[in-house]
Amino acid sequence: MRFTPSVRMGRVRVRGNADVYNLLNASDVLNMTTRFAGATGGQWLGPLQILGGRMFKFSGQLDF
Repeated sequence: MRFTPSVRMGRVRVRGNADVYNLLNASDVLNMTTRFAGATGGQWLGPLQILGGRMFKFSGQLDF
């Protein structure tokens, strides 16, 4: 989800961005095990990395 207010000052336009990732905290899998290690170990298709909940990113843009 992104929020972007825009302000015009003469011939210059300034935009501020606020991005919110994984707002509902679904814990999506980003990386998983793709090797089968046999019957004695390993988890085939087990999650190695998940998307953390509620990440925020702030940025800006200046158009002139």
